[in-house]
Amino acid sequence: MASGEGRKSTPMALGILALLALVGAFGARLWWFTEPPPAPELLQGLGDSSAAGSQDAFVARLDARFPKGSSESALIAELLQEGFKMRKDVRPPVHEASYERGASISDRCRQSGTVRWTAEGDRLSSVNGGYSKHCQ
Repeated sequence: MASGEGRKSTPMALGILALLALVGAFGARLWWFTEPPPAPELLQGLGDSSAAGSQDAFVARLDARFPKGSSESALIAELLQEGFKMRKDVRPPVHEASYERGASISDRCRQSGTVRWTAEGDRLSSVNGGYSKHCQ
């Protein structure tokens, strides 16, 4: 009789273990996705994008970081390193890179930024852009 009970409890134990593994995997996945990646340095510390002067502050930040006459290839490398993606649908001589981060469980703000520039050779002629921060 003892051997029959052992056979019945083995599938049940395996079922419980499988259920615990699924719950654990779901919990780990939920924890993994609760923390959004940090915003690029260019977008950190910026307030509400609809506030007066906020876009001017962002453009001033771009001007300070990528002054006219500086290297276009350095700008591209920095933007890519920070998570911006080059836009392919923009017509030359304008170039554009954009970043977008959706809201998450722990951070209910969506954030995006765009940097546009023109260059002659490898030297920047102009740099501007904008950003958006929308919190729910």
